[in-house]
Amino acid sequence: MKVCKMCYSGMLLAYGYVPDEKGNKYPLCKTCFAKANEIAAQGKIYFYDPKAKKIVIVNREDGEIRKKCNVCGHIFCYTNMDVLANKEKNRTAKLSAVAALGGTLGGNTTTGAVYNSNAQNSLNQIIDYNKCPKCGSIDLRTLSKEEYQLEVKGSSPTSPVEELKKYKELFDEEIITQEEFEMKKKQLLGL
Repeated sequence: MKVCKMCYSGMLLAYGYVPDEKGNKYPLCKTCFAKANEIAAQGKIYFYDPKAKKIVIVNREDGEIRKKCNVCGHIFCYTNMDVLANKEKNRTAKLSAVAALGGTLGGNTTTGAVYNSNAQNSLNQIIDYNKCPKCGSIDLRTLSKEEYQLEVKGSSPTSPVEELKKYKELFDEEIITQEEFEMKKKQLLGL
């Protein structure tokens, strides 16, 4: 009998899985799998923390792994859910390859060819996150959230007050109107 890693109820069948940070899968019951899908629909990601023995829910951007290629400078991101999807594609490819071998050895070359094609399609969908998707280099470095913001935006993240000062300067220089300034002020301060 399996145990759901969200509610710890016993179950005969896992309806879904939750990954840990390394992409290993842990079973979820039907109810908890539905909850996990609701979490994903809200733009959040979830993973199982084996040390704390609980599921952790974070905003997608907080759960992203960000890497930068030291050769070409390309920056790319992925999550543990992406790693889990890769593992599932790999498993599907292996099963299809075994079925292809069985079909071929059984004398049905057409079935073998179809399963072999399915295996190849699954393998082609696997993304190697240890290589740069642009140049193929393995010389990568993991970026912190702050480093990522600096790299992508070209400057450090600014506070609403700093943004407001910039718009005040634009207003003082008569580049924007009083109405535009007030509208931006309300937006930045959440009024």
